[in-house]
Amino acid sequence: MSARQGEKAALFILEQVLSGIHYGEAQRKAFAGLEPAACRAATAYSRMALENLSWIDHVLESYIQRKKTRPYLLNILRLGTARCLFGREDSAAVNGSVELAKELGKKGQPGFINGVLRAVLRDRDRILAFQVGDAESLALRYSWPVYAANQMVELLGLEGALALAASRDTDTYVRVNPMKTGSAALLEELSALGMAAEPSMVPGMLRVQGASRLAEIGAYREGRMSLMGLASRIATGFAPRGSRRIIDVCAAPGGKSCSMGEDHPEASILAMDVSPNRVEEMAGQIRRLGLGNIETRIHDGQERDETLVKRADFVLVDAPCSGLGTFHNRPEVKFQKPRGDVRELHYIQRRILEASAAYVKPGGRLLYCTCTFTRDENEAVVKGFLEANPGFALRQFPNSYLTDAMGQRYREGQLRLWSHLDGTDCFYLATMERL
Repeated sequence: MSARQGEKAALFILEQVLSGIHYGEAQRKAFAGLEPAACRAATAYSRMALENLSWIDHVLESYIQRKKTRPYLLNILRLGTARCLFGREDSAAVNGSVELAKELGKKGQPGFINGVLRAVLRDRDRILAFQVGDAESLALRYSWPVYAANQMVELLGLEGALALAASRDTDTYVRVNPMKTGSAALLEELSALGMAAEPSMVPGMLRVQGASRLAEIGAYREGRMSLMGLASRIATGFAPRGSRRIIDVCAAPGGKSCSMGEDHPEASILAMDVSPNRVEEMAGQIRRLGLGNIETRIHDGQERDETLVKRADFVLVDAPCSGLGTFHNRPEVKFQKPRGDVRELHYIQRRILEASAAYVKPGGRLLYCTCTFTRDENEAVVKGFLEANPGFALRQFPNSYLTDAMGQRYREGQLRLWSHLDGTDCFYLATMERL
């Protein structure tokens, strides 16, 4: 029963994401009432299909007329093809897809599904022998937009870009709330629930494997831990000790603000975001964690708040971006962000950075970061800002959360984190000082 539930949930997730829903939201809808084994199966199947969507469609063009295939049948084929090629499943993938077609379709359609997937299995070795020799072929094989593949090759070389494109899922991490528990106690609590957890390379962060619905357990609901990406935690490590005033400009969903609230209990932290709903969600997270030093405010980061000028020791700008660096957890970013969106984002990011820089005290720090790797959203934004604002300069600052390898790449105030090198989302960080 779990396998069939997982297949149906995976189909639902795929359909939802292709309609424009974010992957995480589609998961939450699909997982309501499902047992953990079905949730894990649905996650595995849907990710395989979404992460390789363009390549799967390219493969299927040899066997079907895609435009004439009904959408639900096409999605069943996409899931089945993903399992045949990347899950290395044979009869289970075919039979599961056929049963889905029987349940949802009409007479004759299960036979159609069976025939196509048997042909894919027959040709699997030839399909997987496809050779990548440049950015364009990398984009095809790993289902990236060509402009993104070009950036990957430019930044990493072809070998590095291949390693990034083929990298496995980033791990799941939880942040320990030191106001309510410690790492050892939380490890024991998670272990008692049958979860495999261990300390990570960053203090106060635990790596959890094979767990689902972490937000439903007592440790989360009662504020002893939070879900947080490792790269986001590393970003908060640039906030200087002894800070009295910290401003997080694009703060939602609030993970970085709460992390800094726990690390800097003596500081007053202002967490701002343009979305009223997301600000309310942040306020809920703050209450859950029992943090009394964080204030939330609805504010458009592109507009300067004159009451905050030169008030902050540390200003964090995690700017809205294309999110390409989060592709492991948000596979939809590969096909929901056209190049034109990235160009427009550049100008939004510049306006936010310009407005936010005004809040930094003389001698204070400014951190600009994104969860993407395009130059237009990263180096180009910082370069343009510094040229227009000679009162700021890139500076190196200590961060105890950096590994030795990260520290070696942190040069002239700029650092890139990569999934295949660091086990994190792909992040860009630029640290600046007001002179």
